[in-house]
Parts: sequence; structure tokens; C-alpha cells
Amino acid sequence: MNTAANTLLTRLKSKLPLLRITYKELQYWFIGLTPEWYHWSQGSAWEEYGNYPRAIKHLKSYLGYKENAHARALLAYCYARLFAWEDALREYTAAIAGWPHPSFSLALAEAHMHLGNLSEAEAIVAATEAEFAASQSAALSGLEELKRQLREMSNNTMEPT
Repeated sequence: MNTAANTLLTRLKSKLPLLRITYKELQYWFIGLTPEWYHWSQGSAWEEYGNYPRAIKHLKSYLGYKENAHARALLAYCYARLFAWEDALREYTAAIAGWPHPSFSLALAEAHMHLGNLSEAEAIVAATEAEFAASQSAALSGLEELKRQLREMSNNTMEPT
């Protein structure tokens, strides 16, 4: 593929979330999507586009209709991207209650780390590693990096954010 085609393809891919947002908006008003499906699709599309405040708004609305661990984890991720670690901590905790997935546990540990709760973060990392290490899960791919960051913070070489 030539450079012009690659540039065009990159531009089109960057516009896909906006096209999804527009399409779902039209479906909502003209076809009659259910409110929960509308908010879920809008929240996930805005997250993909990188507009986390809008994604948060839609995901909270979705969770008002239906409890879903995946949506709660996505909401927590949006909070984490905005460095709202207390909100992320609360939402990851709720997500784990619904679905104890290792990636949610590691994200919870990261939130604890950024809030300065290093012992809690280390305990979560150790428990996650012990419970899920045998599965060789792709969700544990960030485990070593998180453990390294925790060691650095424990040595006071890195300021919590």
C-alpha cells in the first residue's frame, strides 16, 4: 500500500468512533433503541474516541438501567484515564464483585498504588498472581510492570499521582 492510501486509511479509522456515535444517535431517535443499549453504545464509543467525561456520563446512565461488571470496569477505566483514582477504585471494586477478572484486580491494585495504599496494592497483586498465574492469562501481561512500579514506590523513588 502506498503512503497516500495509508494516510487515508488512518484518517478513516480515527473517524470510526464518531460514525458509531452518530449512527447510534440516529437509531435511538428514529428506530427506538432501548435507553440502556443507547447509553452503552455511546459510552463505549466515546471511550474509544478518548472523550472520557462523555463516556462516564453515558456509562453511569447505562448502569442506572442495568448492572454490568464490564460496563462498571469501563467506567473505572475512564476515571483512571482522568486520574480520578478514588472514583476508579470504587468502580473497580464494584466490578470485581460482579466479575473477579484478573485485569480488574490489577487495575484495582494500580488505583490503590496511585492513592498511596502500597501495602493494599501489593496484597492484591500477590493474590491475583497466586490465583491466576496457572491460567497464563493475557490479562496478567501487565503484572510484571505493575510489580516493578510498586517496588519503585515502596523505595520512595516515585511519587504517587
